[in-house]
Amino acid sequence: MKFRAALAFIAVGAILRFAVIAETSWIRIQTIGLVLMFVGIFGLLFRLNRSGVAYSRRRRERLAAALADISDEPEPYKPEQPDPTLLTELETAHHLAQEALPFLEAEGFTEGRVHELALAFAAKDVGLTTEEFIDWALAQGRLGHDPRNPSVEA
Repeated sequence: MKFRAALAFIAVGAILRFAVIAETSWIRIQTIGLVLMFVGIFGLLFRLNRSGVAYSRRRRERLAAALADISDEPEPYKPEQPDPTLLTELETAHHLAQEALPFLEAEGFTEGRVHELALAFAAKDVGLTTEEFIDWALAQGRLGHDPRNPSVEA
């Protein structure tokens, strides 16, 4: 039932219920007016409910489209999944440090300094062999940076 038709039923029903005072022996006009008013009110409520449902459906469709656009974004980097190149660098540094540790300890390097130099050697991609690492480590020195003045090497 359309909105105007529902209002028309309410208006005609109210006129028959409250304005007409004529009586007939076979039908009660006031009762017909009351029924027409209820039909109009029911039609009006039904129409308002349907328009609300249609609005809600349109809104859900718009929201679904917006949410689909959001879900198409790539997933952010998860720290639980380590970078494979970083793992390779760490393995290379550990291997170099283990192989060069006896020689560099004999030269006065501490084990911590050897591991620190091995990580820097692998990260800077200076070379690949243990001999290259030992030469590079000897050139860097056994003491490293002074923690009080990071710009000057000890």
